[in-house]
Amino acid sequence: MCVIKEARVEDVILYVEHSERLFNSNGKDGFIFSPREAGNYHVSEKDVESIVGRWHKKTDEVEYEKAWLLWKKDKVVGHTVLRSGNLSSAFHRLDLELGIEDGFRKKGMGKELIKLAIQWTVDFTSVEWIDLMVLGDNAPAFNLYKSLGFVEVGRIEDSFRLCNRSVDNVYMVLEINR
Repeated sequence: MCVIKEARVEDVILYVEHSERLFNSNGKDGFIFSPREAGNYHVSEKDVESIVGRWHKKTDEVEYEKAWLLWKKDKVVGHTVLRSGNLSSAFHRLDLELGIEDGFRKKGMGKELIKLAIQWTVDFTSVEWIDLMVLGDNAPAFNLYKSLGFVEVGRIEDSFRLCNRSVDNVYMVLEINR
């Protein structure tokens, strides 16, 4: 059984290990979920320090992050992150990232992670929009986001070349209604 918990600074190494496993599996069996090429994703010590710094920030600071982790026993197998931009003029928007390792997808946990992130946004921020990007080939993720109220607002065709094919980048947004 998997459990969702709010990310804590002491979880950062397990989160990083999950991220490396996740993104290095991109394209496995032809399933592309990230523009990152598999096999060369590594989180440096400097990147870890940056993550910790963003997790420490308050919601009225630029470049803060709020993260939730999906745990299977003592291993992180999924995450969702809400990330503010680097301009205070964009404080009314957050970017959403979701990543779940193979073997834990299509079990409803992605939906639970996103619902938690949306509810936190409503309860603890004045944010009006949540934005995300999803690859055009990733129909399961696209349909999940759509089922939660996200709408497609743009598409860049042939945005990436992954696994010897052209992949679109789809932009989706959710308006936060209070």
